[in-house]
Amino acid sequence: MKSFLLKDKEGLMLKQIKHLFARTFRYVAFYLLTISTVYAQEQSHSDKDLHIARGAYLVQSLGHCGACHTPRGIGMQEVAYNDSSPEYLSGAIIEGWLAPSLRASTLSHHEIVSLLKQGISPSKGISGPMKEVVTLSTQYATDEDLNSMAAYLVSIQNPISPLEEHVLAKQDPEGKFLYYTYCSACHGESGQGIPPAAPRLVGNSTVIASDPRNLIHIIANGEQTSVTEAHPPYVMPAYKETLTDEQIVSIINYLRSSWGNQAKPITDTQYRSVLK
Repeated sequence: MKSFLLKDKEGLMLKQIKHLFARTFRYVAFYLLTISTVYAQEQSHSDKDLHIARGAYLVQSLGHCGACHTPRGIGMQEVAYNDSSPEYLSGAIIEGWLAPSLRASTLSHHEIVSLLKQGISPSKGISGPMKEVVTLSTQYATDEDLNSMAAYLVSIQNPISPLEEHVLAKQDPEGKFLYYTYCSACHGESGQGIPPAAPRLVGNSTVIASDPRNLIHIIANGEQTSVTEAHPPYVMPAYKETLTDEQIVSIINYLRSSWGNQAKPITDTQYRSVLK
């Protein structure tokens, strides 16, 4: 009898030990899982911050993006050198071209990387002085650095509302006829483009920019995309020797008022002042 009770007691103790061990194991497992999840979240957040910090360093120093995209003061100095000032990368005129605001940009992370690496994206192509930057510099940057730059630029975006009190460009039959005659073969009847050779015109920031000087330069003088390892240069012909000033203005105003584009019309005087 004594032996039976002893065995029964030992069995009960063994069950209690097993139960305690199982419960302890669950607690430990839950604790480790919680800690690992929190650590992963903290690590992910830290990695993101480091990614943006790396991008800020590249944009503000090695990339010297502010040299063109930040306004200059009376002494030709950049008026700001980092994003603590709203004027930093807020856009400027360089060699007669508009270096657009990177703060008001709506470009996605992927589009920024594509433009810096290849000089083109489905909706845009690099033009003006920036072509040389892509050809000689940014196309050779590592994917990691380009992604860091894009992460930083996206982090400081603060797009301005496009709703403005101004008279919108009106479509006229001549502008539509000239577009279909000279432009639609590449850019499409509905402005959808043929990426990467011909960018989309619908919602294109160059087309609807409040300052249309880049669009004027491109149509009047022609343009080609950056020379990169990814793509050959795509060429846009010049039309100032083929069309009159008034005809080019008609095309520009057609672009700025078609397919949902809503931008202020330009005048003949404005067109000539850009090209003088």
